[in-house]
Amino acid sequence: MTAVLIVLNVATSLALILFILLHAGRGGGLSDMFGGGGMGGAMAGSTVVERNLDRITVVASVIWVLTVILLGLNLDVGPSEATEPVVDPGVDTSITAPLPESTTTAPATETTVGGEDVPTTDG
Repeated sequence: MTAVLIVLNVATSLALILFILLHAGRGGGLSDMFGGGGMGGAMAGSTVVERNLDRITVVASVIWVLTVILLGLNLDVGPSEATEPVVDPGVDTSITAPLPESTTTAPATETTVGGEDVPTTDG
């Protein structure tokens, strides 16, 4: 189902590009800048071909929008295998490295709390 939707989406995308490029430029666009807008009289009106091209373009765009929506609904948004950690079942992951011994710790001495000497307990 998804493969059919993808093929249909690509086909309608290419068709839309073709149909939009086939449209005649009308008023104020680049075609006027290069002399395309100077045609008057019978050539300026909509012809049957232009109306049919408009209809085909609208139908192709509706099909494209529907395929995009259906493809979006078919998306699998769950966790993928690429985001899960890869752990070999034969490897023991509970092994940890020993903590380095700190050389900057001071020996336990008596502390003063509230003006009284309190001996510290070791161990």
